[in-house]
Amino acid sequence: MAEPDIVGTFGECLRTRRRRKRWSARQLSEITGISQSAIYGWEKDRSLPAYEYRMALRLALGVPRDADYGWWKP
Repeated sequence: MAEPDIVGTFGECLRTRRRRKRWSARQLSEITGISQSAIYGWEKDRSLPAYEYRMALRLALGVPRDADYGWWKP
């Protein structure tokens, strides 16, 4: 079943996708190897992650490959 569109900033969409999986930021950190503080910073829209981190997040959260950079937008 297709996931409903997630609309908002990168941080809002990252947090929504993480919560839909019922993962804490710590769990996402452990799965991806990305620091928990970086995940919190991105969720608060302090900055955007570099390409390699976006790809790690995309894979962990099950975002389709063809969604690349704009995966947080509908």
